[in-house]
Amino acid sequence: MQSKFHTETKKQMQTLLEQMQRKQTIDATFHWMEDHDMQTDDLLKKFEKLGVNPVPLRKGHHASCMPSLLEILRTVDEQAISIYPIC
Repeated sequence: MQSKFHTETKKQMQTLLEQMQRKQTIDATFHWMEDHDMQTDDLLKKFEKLGVNPVPLRKGHHASCMPSLLEILRTVDEQAISIYPIC
């Protein structure tokens, strides 16, 4: 998967995923990012454009072999990504 997003946009998307793991809600994550002077406008639309949902799966979810969304974004421009069906 290739992305033409700017490096700063990719960093913001990665930060959103990392903070979603900690904050547990999109509102709390956006408030944290805005408090740290990060742009959140249209950030969710960028995930949608990639076909990625930035909300992490809960612990124990049955899709145990699916790569994390954070890992997918980290490798967007580095290598091809394969998402396997549920194990």
